[in-house]
Amino acid sequence: IPLMEVYAERLRYDIICVLLIIVGCVTISTGIIRNLNHRVKIIENMDTVTDLPNSKLFQEYFANALKKHARKTMTLVMFDIDNFKACNDTLGHLYGNTVLKLTAAYIQSNIGEKGFFSRWGGDEFIGLLFLPLPEAQTWMDKLNKHVREQNADRIPISLSIGLTAVDPAIEFSDLLDQADAALYHAKANGKNRSVIYTPDLS
Repeated sequence: IPLMEVYAERLRYDIICVLLIIVGCVTISTGIIRNLNHRVKIIENMDTVTDLPNSKLFQEYFANALKKHARKTMTLVMFDIDNFKACNDTLGHLYGNTVLKLTAAYIQSNIGEKGFFSRWGGDEFIGLLFLPLPEAQTWMDKLNKHVREQNADRIPISLSIGLTAVDPAIEFSDLLDQADAALYHAKANGKNRSVIYTPDLS
């Protein structure tokens, strides 16, 4: 074989190897960048007080959950902290933030694969539980009991909770209105309780 042909064959081989390396590096880099962008997005949409997702990220998680868990029975939950303003006014915002953190920490420690929660705003939280209404209500009542016990020696703090069954055919905004109506009913009837939405509450 002439020397030039051997050299040309070797050159082609080297070029192919270099191209394969470049393609591999680009693929890996793209994956790394995509992963980093995803992490940055999550960090940017985390509530700084509770370390829970904010409302924007919750809505994205909710939409994904409807697709991924379409056959599961799900419950949308809204709750807020009773007497939270009095807590802030009497004991200060730092203590109020501590109450928010303790509530979020209990959720994160016990939620497991049962769902996810977000700080919706102020002292209001929202969650999606992969549980039917009765089981979801039991879980939320346990959370309420925990919050009461954590603050038993100071200002009485409890939760008012609204729950509604998730129907994929109903828009998120309408489900939100249902859970909020149940929450309002809990507030109006003495607080420190959970209420399941029924059409007469609208």
